Amino acid sequence: MRKWMLGLLSLMLIYLGSVPAYADHSTAFSDVPTGFWATGDIEKMAGVGILNGYEGGLFKPHHSVSREELATLLANTFYLESSSVSPTFFDVALDRWSYAAVEAAQAYLPGYVPNDGRSYFAPSAAATREEVAASIVRALGYTEDANSAVPLSPFKDAAEISPSVVEDVLLAAKLGLVQGYEDGRFRPRHSVTRAEAAAILHRALYGPIALLERKTADMPAAMLTDFAEAVGWYGTVAHTRDADRVKTGDTSLVLTTDKEHTTTGARQQQLSLDLGATRNLLLRLYVEDLEKLSKVEVRLASNPDMRAYLSYAHTRWQLVPGWNEVIIPVERFVSVGDESLERTMTTLQVSVTQRGDLPVSVVYDALYRDYEAKGKVLIQFDDGWSSVYTEAFPMMQERGFVGNVGVVSNLAGMRNYVTPEQLKEMYAQGWDMFNHTASHPRLTQLSEEQIVDELSSARAFMLRHQLGRAADFIAYPYGDYDDRVMEIASWYSRYARTTTPAFEIGQPVNPYRLKTIELVNNIDPAIYREALRTAASHGTTVMFLLHRIEAEGTSSITLHPDDFEAFLDELELFRDDVDILSISQWYETLYR
Repeated sequence: MRKWMLGLLSLMLIYLGSVPAYADHSTAFSDVPTGFWATGDIEKMAGVGILNGYEGGLFKPHHSVSREELATLLANTFYLESSSVSPTFFDVALDRWSYAAVEAAQAYLPGYVPNDGRSYFAPSAAATREEVAASIVRALGYTEDANSAVPLSPFKDAAEISPSVVEDVLLAAKLGLVQGYEDGRFRPRHSVTRAEAAAILHRALYGPIALLERKTADMPAAMLTDFAEAVGWYGTVAHTRDADRVKTGDTSLVLTTDKEHTTTGARQQQLSLDLGATRNLLLRLYVEDLEKLSKVEVRLASNPDMRAYLSYAHTRWQLVPGWNEVIIPVERFVSVGDESLERTMTTLQVSVTQRGDLPVSVVYDALYRDYEAKGKVLIQFDDGWSSVYTEAFPMMQERGFVGNVGVVSNLAGMRNYVTPEQLKEMYAQGWDMFNHTASHPRLTQLSEEQIVDELSSARAFMLRHQLGRAADFIAYPYGDYDDRVMEIASWYSRYARTTTPAFEIGQPVNPYRLKTIELVNNIDPAIYREALRTAASHGTTVMFLLHRIEAEGTSSITLHPDDFEAFLDELELFRDDVDILSISQWYETLYR
């Protein structure tokens, strides 16, 4: 069932409205003073041409919104059109100013049929709170889902909500879209004002999202150790109870290099690990400062002094700051001496090596064996180049594969980029569109206000074009981000992707630093073959990153159609062993 992130802050009330185009767009109204509570909302909505003022520079913020004005707002906001040449409603004639909007918006704001059998719209009647709530839910495409984050708390006057909209209103409340008054009532038949309309619309399109509670589930693997019994072997070793550094058990193991030790290690002995039939290990760790890290390493031995051992090293290039979960296929262990997994492992050693003379800390949380899940593949095209529509889309459609397009909203419809109409066509075929900012800047070089504008504007573009299933997924342009950018990204998304070359596992442990495998010009097929094999054999999630699919060009972001075809051929071989998903389909696997 479709479900995606909400685009609203929780509100005391929900309000919405619009007006006929009496005057040119304006962001300076004489009756909206600087200190008025909704001034920013009114100016933003007027500035993007959704809400208009009246002649004489007036906005009339306290006037109630009529049903035909609400229909006009919906039509303006979501680019709704109607080709109807005969009126649907008896009281909205072909020559009425709101005719086109009323016809276009009727799927979200319907009329009614009284005893005389004719359809009426009541265009001049005040739009009510229940109509506003229902029309917003419908226009944004939100649907009921049992895993919604906000528990349903019925209003005291829920019985007064009209049967035709009660499910939509309660869904809006359940998802945090609307709240009642302090007395616990919703007052569904109350009207809304134009200022309230501007406020809710601004928050709906440009405001921070209301995060859904992330799914928690048992790890589909057997834990070998939480490192509670590990002891220092060389360097600085400690255990921490810091809740931000512990996910399994009561403590985690902290390894820190120092002046005497560029590598720090800890061991856990007197184990009895029969790993002969094991397919993989899963290591969870926290990297304190990635720039200072060279590598982390896991060693296993059947003897306490580790004269011979099995080794697996993971470099910094495959890790992100903070939490990481790493799948280690057992065949990746390198034997030093004559060690073999056919023997019972009695000693485990983990270590961290610093980069140059920069001390570094890594937290080891847990080690599991035999992680098992069905692999997932997401194919993502950043930037929205037109060749995604002309080349990749038909090639993938022929095979029944879905993809995902990272939209740079200011470029949509420009030369060499997909148009909104093309995006809608792909969307209708199951493809998803995600947030790749408004203008593709390096976000770390921007102010907080500029970052907010980049992310919120791109998201609003997708919501307004009704492309919202994955509008709350962000890809950082150039893979450029820092802690500040990541924090702001969390206001407008539930996941964000980097360009770090690695895989994800189940519910991502670091949701705003997702990893990817990029398919570049003249890529070695062995790279994507190994990624697909790992997904199929070990249940990882691989996000393939592409850009342009074009016959000409030597840019690293251009993949030639023949090479893309070869990738699809390889993917075809694994289609029974992995799920090929859109972002919204991937969400469903995480939240259901």
